[in-house]
Formats: sequence, C-alpha cells, structure tokens
Amino acid sequence: MHTAAPDPYNIPIGMIFDQKDAEVPNFMRRYVHDYNERNNDFRLNTTVVNLDTGDSYNVSRACEYFGKQKLLYCCVELHFASLVTQSCGFYPY
Repeated sequence: MHTAAPDPYNIPIGMIFDQKDAEVPNFMRRYVHDYNERNNDFRLNTTVVNLDTGDSYNVSRACEYFGKQKLLYCCVELHFASLVTQSCGFYPY
C-alpha cells in the first residue's frame, strides 16, 4: 500500500531588513529556500519588509503588522535605538 507523505507544517516568519543593504536579505532568502528544500517536516513561509531600520516608528509598525498576521518575526540589521524600542514593547506569550 502506498501512503502519501504528510504535508509539512508551515511556519510563518516575518523578516525586517534595512533597505540600504541587499546582501543580508538575499542570503536569508537563499537560506530559507535551501532549508525548505531539505526539510520535509517544516516549511518556512516568509514575509519580508525592507525599510529604514533607523526609524523606530516604521520598525514598530512592521512588527505590529507581523503580530496582527500571527507571524513569528525576526528583526535583522536594526540600529540599536530601534532594537531597544522594540524589545521594550515585545511580550511573547
């Protein structure tokens, strides 16, 4: 008897990158693609936002959007002030 392989669990992840840097987002996209090709149990579904990470208001809005979409998010390349602003408002449940 042939049984079909189960569908992988989808893990939604939001990523924030500085709009001035193209290398890190490209690396992350490639890494996620390679991960999804290798892993049969979990599939990473990414939402990418490119913005000025020095602007803490925009970073906060992006993280708020990710929260409303029920995405796990990873903030990458944040300036220190933006990181402090976000860490003060992030309460994982």
